[in-house]
Amino acid sequence: EERPQTIHDRTTFGHWEIDTVIGKKTKDEPVLLTLTERLTRFQVIIKIKSKQEASVNEALRLLAQDNPNFPKLFKSITSDNGSEFAGLTETLRGLSDVYFAHPYASWERGTNEKHNGIIRRFIPKGKSLKDFTFKQIKQLTHWMNHLPRKILNYQTPTEAILFHFNQIQATNWRLVSLLQKVDDLILQSAKANKILKHFEIFDRFKFILTGDTVQKLKPNPELYLKAITMSAFPREEI
Repeated sequence: EERPQTIHDRTTFGHWEIDTVIGKKTKDEPVLLTLTERLTRFQVIIKIKSKQEASVNEALRLLAQDNPNFPKLFKSITSDNGSEFAGLTETLRGLSDVYFAHPYASWERGTNEKHNGIIRRFIPKGKSLKDFTFKQIKQLTHWMNHLPRKILNYQTPTEAILFHFNQIQATNWRLVSLLQKVDDLILQSAKANKILKHFEIFDRFKFILTGDTVQKLKPNPELYLKAITMSAFPREEI
């Protein structure tokens, strides 16, 4: 009941729902951390080490790291009452508003639940996530974010979220410099698979940065794309 009506109505961008998707219920089994933006249906999927509070907090810290626009992109996050989200408020303090759904009220974060159901088409319950590589998870994320949706007037979530990214002012040029350096590292790693030994680059988007304005470009799969939401996550070798 504390969540503003504008979030319920999906009238503003930047409000996300979060959950974990479990494969096999065994100790030290990796899980997927999923975040879904309520307005655009854009999905972020991160493979983390375990369904533990520490793993969730680490992934979110990395997502926000070196990203001064994080509070504009992630204005709020709604989760269930799972123990893995116990540190959510503290981890995102000063960055995002955090709301918790009522117990047994999954419909209060129904967008994320529906998208997790799509993931289940490819990763059924009981199937170990150790069997899925980061590349496969990235391909699944790409497919979901490039699937036209009737509710978006047949736009894809990527097209929808790019429109809103276009409205965000790019005022932190240190971030731009960071992204350029990461692009350089990626290009080098294509020649020598040592540069990004400990990191995996997740979904990023292409922008032309002119003055203080971010001008939208259509996604180009041939290029590594500059993005405000880019983050580097430890590569999991399980």
